[in-house]
Amino acid sequence: MLKALTECFMEHLKERNLEYVLSEYSYTHKFDDIVDSQWDSPILEWTFDLLFKDADWKYIIVDIKTASKHRDEEHINSVNQKRIYPALAKLESGIDIDRFEYRVMNKTLTPKLQEVVFKVPEGNTETVKDFMQILVNAEDNLDFPAAYTNYSCFFCALKQQCRALNNVR
Repeated sequence: MLKALTECFMEHLKERNLEYVLSEYSYTHKFDDIVDSQWDSPILEWTFDLLFKDADWKYIIVDIKTASKHRDEEHINSVNQKRIYPALAKLESGIDIDRFEYRVMNKTLTPKLQEVVFKVPEGNTETVKDFMQILVNAEDNLDFPAAYTNYSCFFCALKQQCRALNNVR
């Protein structure tokens, strides 16, 4: 199955004619402009899968996912990586990311590839800073925002407290 997934992905890359730039690169960003009562400044760490350039020299972050089925629209819209990765690439490296793209591949011997493209909007970095401020406020005040879908909350360190306060299962 791994061989079939790899071949499917490599064929897709060949069709797209993307230029490989970097893979599995980790960043750490400290938000010095966000006030946190418990810590000096909140920190966000992440590792993206792949960075490419297209024929127009625009940067694209590609995140590879494997799944038992294709992602539905609700799941795609609720994942925050599509905003966070491009914003942090800009904040840490000054790189303007044009698109964040998912490649969701079914885990079968004949994988089908789902291509999800998110055009990074103007002001995306500010959106992520605002999101971080909301999380800091939530932790400081124990005033958690309305429950997000479980896809958004899956990796959140505050997930258990938030669900308990909002009576979410």
